[in-house]
Amino acid sequence: MDLNTESVRFRGKGAKDRRARFGPKTARALSRYLRARDKHKGVALPYLRLAGRGAAALSPNGIKVLLKRLGAVAGVADVHQGGVSTPVVCDDGDSGYPRP
Repeated sequence: MDLNTESVRFRGKGAKDRRARFGPKTARALSRYLRARDKHKGVALPYLRLAGRGAAALSPNGIKVLLKRLGAVAGVADVHQGGVSTPVVCDDGDSGYPRP
């Protein structure tokens, strides 16, 4: 992830390296998250998203639980993990999840 170029590099389908851009709102949110993450006991781990209770990566099931919890708080029914690995562009052109 490169906050200066507002882009992230990842390994996609067919083990091809890909780059996706994100907008300034996402860059600010990631910057805030990374500052908060620096206080986590798993700060030395290479994973972007850490599990809440331990110093480990957030598991696929943990992602599912987190999405359902955040969806409930936001009032969005039937939140599911499908398509999470695919970059999404919101209505305002900023990368992230589509708005309900």
